[in-house]
Amino acid sequence: MHWRDARALAGASLILVGAAALLVALTGYLQAPVWQSIHAEEVVEASAPVVPADHPTPGTFLARLRIPKVHLDAAIIEGTRPNDLLKAPGHLEGSALPGESENCILAGHRDLHFRRLGELRPGDKIELASAGKRFTYHVESSRVISPSQRRVLEPGREPILTLITCYPFTYVGQAPKRFVVIARLVETPEPASLPRPPE
Repeated sequence: MHWRDARALAGASLILVGAAALLVALTGYLQAPVWQSIHAEEVVEASAPVVPADHPTPGTFLARLRIPKVHLDAAIIEGTRPNDLLKAPGHLEGSALPGESENCILAGHRDLHFRRLGELRPGDKIELASAGKRFTYHVESSRVISPSQRRVLEPGREPILTLITCYPFTYVGQAPKRFVVIARLVETPEPASLPRPPE
């Protein structure tokens, strides 16, 4: 085989591999709106199905997250497996459930559901609805950390909500840092009657 033919074959192979990878990524991103539309209304009414308090099943609907400041209204999935995070922000397995007296941790992609987290400021409201109840948190702080700084994943002793995404938000490829928002529970639970998400 002539060296030019070999180079052409190698180039065509690389293009095919790249196209396949792009197709896989696009398939995942296209799943997100479908999954969200199916699950986002499950906790709108107080009569919503009750999530098991002790053992949520990975890959299933857990809660609904609403952040008015950044116009985010999204279903939350249990677990943070790569395929799950393409559908929705994920609840870190083993962390506190919404409203519990420890650290409830949610992770999401910076270029999908959590792309506007950087706009949040202290005092901004975050709502979580789960098991027929709504919990209101207020943002306390936000900061950039390295992936090795795992203190934000510790349980703690107070009812807080931790949102984590990659950083910088506009980085191409695997981002080197993490952006973390810490919010504190400020209201006692009430029936889950968040406004219905837009059609």
